[in-house]
Amino acid sequence: MAELRLKAYPVSQRQQMKLANKFRAFASADLSERAEKEGARKSEHYGTGHYPTRSAHGTSFICYVAAYGALIDVRSNSSDSGVRVALQIIYNPNNSIVKSCHSVKRTAEIQITNFKVEKVTNVAPVVTFGKKEYIWLNKEECEAGTASTMELVSLVLVAKSVPFDKNNGTTDFALATEMHEQYLQLATEDCTKEELEMLVNVRMSEKDNYNSATPIIRTKEQQMWEEKIRENANEFLNLPTELFESEEYVCECLDIAKDVIKQETMGLKTISDEYVQNFGEQLKSFSEKIEKEKKVLKEKEVAQEKTNQNKATILAMLDGKGEGK
Repeated sequence: MAELRLKAYPVSQRQQMKLANKFRAFASADLSERAEKEGARKSEHYGTGHYPTRSAHGTSFICYVAAYGALIDVRSNSSDSGVRVALQIIYNPNNSIVKSCHSVKRTAEIQITNFKVEKVTNVAPVVTFGKKEYIWLNKEECEAGTASTMELVSLVLVAKSVPFDKNNGTTDFALATEMHEQYLQLATEDCTKEELEMLVNVRMSEKDNYNSATPIIRTKEQQMWEEKIRENANEFLNLPTELFESEEYVCECLDIAKDVIKQETMGLKTISDEYVQNFGEQLKSFSEKIEKEKKVLKEKEVAQEKTNQNKATILAMLDGKGEGK
């Protein structure tokens, strides 16, 4: 079962429905000047574009959003669709992103039922992130304290999208790697360092057709260690044992360390045999530490499972169902 961790991505089918239910007039999107220049198609009638979701319908169709704001199934891949970026950032009522919030009014022709298109008007809260405007989908939840991340969807189509299935003819979003890269690049290209630090990794899975985007929130200590590793890959070897409670987190730190080494290597005009040897030794050390901690983690899981079994036996005895009665 494919699982992804991304920081920027297309909307899902479910998220598009949420957008349409809350702010129906924003269910469709205008094209930015950049999107038009790059060749994204603009509907002659509606004056808007169409864009892909990350959700599939079976193994043959990709769910797209039409120029009139309705979800449609497309068998052949669209070569002239736009990019509507979705992402999540840490909610902080005192930061510049929240303070940039303003109301935007929009009127558009939107499909209300399968056979009816009507002109509708809505007002939506919009914030600026990375010099781009985004609809703040869960403003009420954030302000009520029930959400720790802001769900954002770009107000317009910011560019022309790469094809969903450019390399392999797939409808599986996990394999649309060029799309992953494009959306991240577009979301972050104009971000400040502060904004980049606010951007949240989310977890999504093939299990629910990539509809959910569960934020992965880091503790301050984890954020500190990630920063250390970004500055020096060797810091990975010094990770405190308590951080290995999450195998997933450690593997992400390993990816950061590898990326640092990769960037260092690309920056060298010449690479000596000694550097190659040191590089290999680093990766070997990383792998050994991962395997060691995985083993410890597995032992903890086995012990916990045994504890749970013993608890169940005791409860059964107390209920008069176990061997003690």
